[in-house]
Amino acid sequence: MEIENDSQLAQYLVYNLGEAAAWDNLVALKNEAKKLSQLEQVILFEHLLEKKTITQLVEECGVPRITLKRLKKQLLQKLRNVMEK
Repeated sequence: MEIENDSQLAQYLVYNLGEAAAWDNLVALKNEAKKLSQLEQVILFEHLLEKKTITQLVEECGVPRITLKRLKKQLLQKLRNVMEK
């Protein structure tokens, strides 16, 4: 899954991470998103951007809820770390 719309990612940054979506951060996060595992990409794009619930992802991916929640927490921290560089 690739980032198709930078404005969606910028919107995510502003509303979900609570930070201004500076272009440098946007480029860094776009590059980081390409490195994510398939499941991390599902969480980023399907859950955080498309607003699917964790319950929907559990059913679609067949992955336990606890695993998805743990990956979401790690993913958000990873994205914050990229923005702080």
